[in-house]
Amino acid sequence: MTKIQRRIAFYIFLALFIILVPTIILYALGYSLNTKDMTIKPTGGIYLESEPKAQIYLNEKPRGKTPRFIKRLSPKIYNIRLTKKDYHQWEKQMTVEEGIVSKAENIILLPLNPKIQLTIKDKIQAYTLINDDIIYATSQSINYLDISRNQEEEMAKTKETINSIATSQNQEYFLIQTPTTHLLLNRKTQTTTDLNQIIKKKSKYSITEISNPKFNNNGDKIYFLSKNNLYSITTENLTLSEPLKQNILNYTKYKDGIIYLEYFTGKIYELDLTSLESSEISNQVFPSLTTGEWKISENNKKLLCQKQNSIEIVYLEETTEDSMIKKKGEIQTIQIKEKINEAEWYTETNKHILISTPTAILFTELDLRPPRNTINYITTENPKIEYNQDKNILYFLSQERLYQTKI
Repeated sequence: MTKIQRRIAFYIFLALFIILVPTIILYALGYSLNTKDMTIKPTGGIYLESEPKAQIYLNEKPRGKTPRFIKRLSPKIYNIRLTKKDYHQWEKQMTVEEGIVSKAENIILLPLNPKIQLTIKDKIQAYTLINDDIIYATSQSINYLDISRNQEEEMAKTKETINSIATSQNQEYFLIQTPTTHLLLNRKTQTTTDLNQIIKKKSKYSITEISNPKFNNNGDKIYFLSKNNLYSITTENLTLSEPLKQNILNYTKYKDGIIYLEYFTGKIYELDLTSLESSEISNQVFPSLTTGEWKISENNKKLLCQKQNSIEIVYLEETTEDSMIKKKGEIQTIQIKEKINEAEWYTETNKHILISTPTAILFTELDLRPPRNTINYITTENPKIEYNQDKNILYFLSQERLYQTKI
């Protein structure tokens, strides 16, 4: 090779170096070439993860299956659709911004025709879950069903209609609600106590009505409200406390204490049940949380308030969900066309909710990006629902029969 040829080759390689190196660097930084106007523009991406895996359509063009990171997308709004045979599809409008990955990591696809099994043959009035077992009430008795052994134990006779059953964490006591009172069932002695009457007598009839009774974490106390005052009564000796806290509009268990809405300020506080000291969770006012049943997500980061036709979610901690920052005290509302009978956290994600209406079981998501995916999962009459996270089984009581299906 002559000197001139070597010089030409050098300049060619130098030119390629000058052109390619910046291009490679820009490519690595997420930039891409717009072939229409031959300009280099920044890009973003979309990450999708679903259970089960599903086919991805980006603006109706197939882009592989989940989980998938779709790179080098021009900043704009994209229509995403996930499909799988025999499953409800999932749709979402996702915004891509420069240098940012838009995420949807907790997508749940539900089967179009879920397999439903009859769990208990007897006619049932109410039930609750204890780990993997079931406590249920018929018109004549309250029974314990050990599912793994397929063994039943009659715990008590009953002649009253039973609306609901709650169990203590130590599984020694059961709180049974009837149309007229609350009964406390001792599993060891198989005896029931009329809790309302005991509280009336022990308070010398200053407490005539109680509401929202709940076991504490140890199962040795029951908390309840009366005239906006919080009390407790021990399960073993039935010792009634003085008012633990006054001016409470609504409450539920939270970590090792309780969380409540204060009457005068309309703010949410956490109550330490040892010191009886309160600390403000948020300086915001929540007038809409006065009524409705409260339920805390399993990770203690969100509060659900069930209303007649809506569900309100309050974020108790700042958290990031699907690329969106949720500030402490932020509230979002999920509107439902039908009357809501029950609402339960889908504890597998803490980002979905199971809803019971007079005609169906619905499954909805917290993701605010449109459209909100709300699925009519099972059509049935006035179902009473409970979800077993360990077994991934949804139980529901409808027309006096208890059924189950896997989610």
